[in-house]
Amino acid sequence: MMKSAAAAIVFALVALISLSCTSAELCPSTDSKHEWSSECFAGSGAARHVKPKYVKNIVPNKAGFATLIIGNPRELVAVDGSGAIKIPNIFYTGDFDFSDAKQGLGRFQIAEVNLAGKEASKCGYFDVRNFKIVIPAIYDQCLAFTDSSATVCTNCEKYCTEPECQNSILVGGQGFKISNTNRVIHRFDQRPLDKACGGQPGKIMRITELSSYLQCGVTPDNPFKIKP
Repeated sequence: MMKSAAAAIVFALVALISLSCTSAELCPSTDSKHEWSSECFAGSGAARHVKPKYVKNIVPNKAGFATLIIGNPRELVAVDGSGAIKIPNIFYTGDFDFSDAKQGLGRFQIAEVNLAGKEASKCGYFDVRNFKIVIPAIYDQCLAFTDSSATVCTNCEKYCTEPECQNSILVGGQGFKISNTNRVIHRFDQRPLDKACGGQPGKIMRITELSSYLQCGVTPDNPFKIKP
């Protein structure tokens, strides 16, 4: 009987250690820079937050925030010391995105339901030093700040112009060049899709079921056009 009791205790300890290791793997310390599982979070949309039992793994910076990547689907977010997501879906793969954003303004994106009842994304900008939203997510597409301005648009689409999506163009809708305080510097109508490539139509090239890019041919105004 004593052996049975001892075996039960050992089994319980092993299970506890296993659970602890699994938790550490799913929701590691934020200063480890390892991905977090979506299972570490509760709630949805703007109310998402780290589950209370994993808050201890958050290591805030001097501004009181920590950044972490959630896997499947991949998303970089900023959380505060209580585990609340303050900045969702941070852009971080571009040359001028977090954390090397020009003007200190990084891009972020939120998902909301439009008037037609469909989920749509809106984008805005935040201060990469203190994670405060500077320009709210009111635009359909946002390009990174390059100097003292950025191009944004409404009722528009963004198309990659190569499979790797290192470059992209905004198509359709109303375009704006804005300052770092969201002042409109210039307003303009953007080219529709059939004139997106230097006034000429491009071709949508399918990569996978979920991804594609706009292939632009050599346009008449291209200075690098090879003469026959």
